[in-house]
Amino acid sequence: MNARLWPLPLATAVLALLAIHVSYLVAAAHGHVPWCLPHIDSCTSISATGRQLPEKLLFKPAMTLAALGLLATFWLAAGWLALLGDPSPRTQRWLRVLAVAGALSSITYLAALGEGGDSARLLRRTGATLGFAFNFLCELLVLYRVAALRRAHPAVITPGIYRALAAAMAAWIGLGLLSVGLAAFHAGYNRIDDAFEWTFALILNAFLVPLALAWRRSDFRLGATVGPK
Repeated sequence: MNARLWPLPLATAVLALLAIHVSYLVAAAHGHVPWCLPHIDSCTSISATGRQLPEKLLFKPAMTLAALGLLATFWLAAGWLALLGDPSPRTQRWLRVLAVAGALSSITYLAALGEGGDSARLLRRTGATLGFAFNFLCELLVLYRVAALRRAHPAVITPGIYRALAAAMAAWIGLGLLSVGLAAFHAGYNRIDDAFEWTFALILNAFLVPLALAWRRSDFRLGATVGPK
């Protein structure tokens, strides 16, 4: 088996973004959420687009597949870094541990979505928060090791790819700090927090696009070594 792996992160990003946006359109069409630009208007959460029928028939299975796609992407990313000569097996192990934790958190959130009761509410909030946090740490670790390897592999990790990865991570960190600051000092933060959630989802998946391009340039394959095309 010698399948090229670069479509995996790209397909994961496309699937996740299509799932949340199409589910929003279906939910709005059925009157379950208001019509708006949720990334700006903060009129509804991502969760609200997948709580009720019929939209949850799309949202829950598609987002579960996306969570598994993220798990596979970061798990394989550890192997990709090793094949590029990354001398930090500890970081690679942590990347895989965090990938599993992120997937389990996201799947827990999805399982509790649409269920009633305080326990389900706690599972949703905890799963969503930890899912974002663990996947952020996965992307941070990937960028950290890519930064150390880019000079040794300029044909794979081009300046454009590196800048795109770094820009996504800078946006992650900047938006996170802004969110924490507003939550602490702005009384009306609860009226705009949903917009932050939508934007975090965009950034999380945007990171996967330049990662896919790097995998394509390295000709990363299942069951094969990597090297510049």
